[in-house]
Amino acid sequence: MFGRAEQGEIAIYVTSLGRGGSITLTNSTYVLYPLGGTKGVLIKTNPFEGESGTCATDLLPSEGAGYCEDDCGSGILDVLVMVTPEAQQWLNANYGLFGLWFLFVETNNINGAFINSIVPNKRVRSQIISYTPDFQLSKNISIDIETLVASTDARQKLRQSGADVGILLTNQDYGQYFGVASSLDPTRENKFCIVQVAFVGPIRYTFAHELAHEMGCRHSIPLTTGCPHGKNMGIGKNTIMANNAQNYTRIQHFSNPNVFFGGESTGMPGSRDNAAQIRGAFCEVANNNSPVWFSADYTHTPVTMGITRDCPFVAIAKIQPGMQEIGGVLWDCGFTYYYQWSWSTDNVTYTNFGQNIRVLDLSEAPNCPFFYLRLTVSTPVGCSVTVTKLLFCSQGIACRSSGKDEEETATPVLEEHNRIFPNPVQDRFSVLLEGFPRVVGVRAISTNGSVAHTLPVLSYDKEVLTCDASRLPTGFWFVEIRGTDKRQVLKLAIAR
Repeated sequence: MFGRAEQGEIAIYVTSLGRGGSITLTNSTYVLYPLGGTKGVLIKTNPFEGESGTCATDLLPSEGAGYCEDDCGSGILDVLVMVTPEAQQWLNANYGLFGLWFLFVETNNINGAFINSIVPNKRVRSQIISYTPDFQLSKNISIDIETLVASTDARQKLRQSGADVGILLTNQDYGQYFGVASSLDPTRENKFCIVQVAFVGPIRYTFAHELAHEMGCRHSIPLTTGCPHGKNMGIGKNTIMANNAQNYTRIQHFSNPNVFFGGESTGMPGSRDNAAQIRGAFCEVANNNSPVWFSADYTHTPVTMGITRDCPFVAIAKIQPGMQEIGGVLWDCGFTYYYQWSWSTDNVTYTNFGQNIRVLDLSEAPNCPFFYLRLTVSTPVGCSVTVTKLLFCSQGIACRSSGKDEEETATPVLEEHNRIFPNPVQDRFSVLLEGFPRVVGVRAISTNGSVAHTLPVLSYDKEVLTCDASRLPTGFWFVEIRGTDKRQVLKLAIAR
């Protein structure tokens, strides 16, 4: 979802793993990170955090003709996102379970830029795979992009997937360089980019930046002939293709003289119009091959806690061809699929359910207050997709036990306003407890379930519970509040 106003813009991504996005104002930028469900953490970014980097595509000669006059029509550009082990380590360390969510959002932010910049009827869709290059990455990004383009294995992966461009996500020490494209010529085949994973998001939009280079878009400096240049704006903001840009100063826009941000045009007629370049060159890059990959997701019934009889838990696998998407409308694309379900309490050791079951139908949830549910879908030709979700148990559902009336077995609903405040927190937090029974214990549980701390209760008056969290390390925690006949699990962020 994208929205624009005179003061700035907002991009929100709603997926089955969480909700997040970014808010870009003329004087500041906020990033919303998901905590699962409807919760998230809104963080104000520092536009001068870290040193400004650059793009090694500066080192390439200016190739290809300008495409500024015409719109080539509608199309879909398929991208193979190849995540190296070191990039995956960065994702695990910074996003944990939400690493896939982060990649989904930030490999789609170019589509948001198309919307903002008036580039209609064109879409980028990404397939995300784990990939170990068949060569040793160096500390020289120019050498690595040449080696990647020449790699037989990388070219085979690109061809097998049916993708138009391959982008290697890594976390190497390339000094001042955050990314590089293999070419500025939209007509050249065998297109690859290298992008530092830490900079694909609103910090620099490097994924969108390098991909646009493959369509012939160029930096703001130097200014050569033709339209395809970015713009450094007078209000201190920069379009995606602008160089000499500090972190968090780029906006989700390609330059377009007819589109304004903060009262200033994002482009300049005849010279700074990335949008026109993309409208004309997009179809040269997108060959519209039929993709051979698929993605998987699952929907599930609510998870109950504290009731073990006749409270079934059901999860249903869904398949979608040709696009890496979290949630949304999915459908079967005609392959033969094999399904494997498994669950875990720590996201490390998993217990398998029965083989080849598309609909997982259990008499009760495997564990509470939370558990990880993993689905792996594979095909006879060796392709496989795995999706893992962290599911929380709740008490908001009454279940019928055999031989008893519903009134005898219904667990009272815990009111929705039983929530932690403030959140994030530094040293202490409070919880409204209207309608909650007498509290008998409070503890904090790490997100992987391996660590649990009993939290000191500072005050408790049957309606407001206040606890000491000063000894909890910075990060995300689950807070379990135990009553005489109820339990509630809330999410807590420690930020110091």
